[in-house]
Amino acid sequence: MKKNSYSFSQKIIQKYVDINLRMKETFFRISDKNSYGRSSIQVDPIKEIDSLTMLNEDTILLKENSFKVNKGTKWLDVIPYESSMNFLISKRLKTALVNENVSGVVFFPTTIINHPEKEYYGLIINSLAGPILNLEKLNNYEDEHIDFDFSTWKKTDFFTLTDTLIFGITERIKSLLEKGKYSNIEIERL
Repeated sequence: MKKNSYSFSQKIIQKYVDINLRMKETFFRISDKNSYGRSSIQVDPIKEIDSLTMLNEDTILLKENSFKVNKGTKWLDVIPYESSMNFLISKRLKTALVNENVSGVVFFPTTIINHPEKEYYGLIINSLAGPILNLEKLNNYEDEHIDFDFSTWKKTDFFTLTDTLIFGITERIKSLLEKGKYSNIEIERL
């Protein structure tokens, strides 16, 4: 009986810790800025992929990682796929993230046809949290920010939410991105 009460106490303590962490932790989402007039490069992989899914560790792009430029002239730190929510990042940004030992993401090298001198990397978010708990309120414009089951977050720097194309990040990554002044990246509160 003592073991069960200890287990119950531990669960209560963990729930309290999770609530306190959630109150302290603010999450953000990142995407490409892709503003009008910037003429940033947009790419697509040569190998067709499902544009409505997040890349995962089974993606064909790990083996067939050639991309083509579809439009634009400016090479920025974040360049979006023209046909999906995914994006590539510059060597400069990838190096900063690797140097900070970020978690929840893996990078893969890419080849950009007709631009072999350009070094960009794809991202695979391998940490899943969620689901979104206030989806109906968000859809009805009753809530501004996404609420999700905090206990499902694995304390990683990068994560995605169940059944979404959201690139979620922690405040630590937001600070790193702002400090580095990386181009063509938009950060919004989750």
